[in-house]
Amino acid sequence: MKRKETENLEFKKSTSELKEVGRKFYTIFYRKNVPKNVPKNVPKNVPKNVPKNRKKLILNLIKKDKEITISALAVFSKVNEKTVKRDIENLKKEGLLKRIGSKKGGHWKVKIK
Repeated sequence: MKRKETENLEFKKSTSELKEVGRKFYTIFYRKNVPKNVPKNVPKNVPKNVPKNRKKLILNLIKKDKEITISALAVFSKVNEKTVKRDIENLKKEGLLKRIGSKKGGHWKVKIK
């Protein structure tokens, strides 16, 4: 295993590591000033609670069509599919929504408190 200091215009100075595993070589590049405790694929400032209007919209759309897809919910609510999935998880935790059956062949059930 060898370490080599390299200079890169875009990242200023970075350290690279060359690893030899069997007959293969791997190069690992390390950058400075990169936060280490940031979860992957999670945007900053994600609201923990579903905005009330979007929550009502999702529930009303599901009441109208129990077999509606997440893609369709995203289009109607004008947000990303990941946002709809997160909203649905929050609705499930609140006990307002339940999925009956499989992801492809199932349907939604709205529970009213």
